[in-house]
Amino acid sequence: MITIITEVWEGKKRINPEFTFLEDCKFKFTYTKQLFRELCVEVKYEVRPLKDEDSWYLEGTLHGLVVCVFFNTVEDMVLRVGHKKIKGKTTIKETLDDFINLYRSQWWIENN
Repeated sequence: MITIITEVWEGKKRINPEFTFLEDCKFKFTYTKQLFRELCVEVKYEVRPLKDEDSWYLEGTLHGLVVCVFFNTVEDMVLRVGHKKIKGKTTIKETLDDFINLYRSQWWIENN
């Protein structure tokens, strides 16, 4: 699989620090969808935005954990792994990195 926004570093996937993200709302869905592909998330539900700032939703499973992301103009991005959630950070890169870290910690809790 070709990865665009992630890389393996010290045996773990992370957001590629050399990838340049455009900080426009219209790209958040595309980046998140691509991240789900690269992490091999089985997407179960998807609501695509019709216009740039429309609300959208992605939900699936990753190694048995339910993961989801939703976006609306009031709350911006909210990402959830199991029952834990995080709100979007100042940049999309930080937000997606935090999502990967939250997934890792939740997976560890569930499996140990």
